[in-house]
Amino acid sequence: MINFRGAATLLAFLALGSAQAADLPGQFAMGGCPVAGASSLAFSPVEQIEDRVADFYADASAALDSQGVLLSRSPAFLWAREARFQCGKAISYLNGGHVDVQSVQKCDCAHARLAQYR
Repeated sequence: MINFRGAATLLAFLALGSAQAADLPGQFAMGGCPVAGASSLAFSPVEQIEDRVADFYADASAALDSQGVLLSRSPAFLWAREARFQCGKAISYLNGGHVDVQSVQKCDCAHARLAQYR
């Protein structure tokens, strides 16, 4: 005998899951960025990646100390925090001798979003 209540719950859960998944492309899905497009930074020479990611991290950290960002009504603070977090992850991978493509792309995207709102 089929349990219709369990089946209805499962269908509702699956529908909710797919609705939430539809929201992901607005952030970082598949290395794409709505502001900067697909990042190619991760495929640059390692020295260039290290320099750019360190610059993005420093810029995001400075933004988090800036009164203009802290008091802004725009999402600049959120993107500064995200850029610092994502670039920090990328730096950690780079310090370990590994270029993590996804973390570098997320760093690049978050910094581009920060620049959009600054």
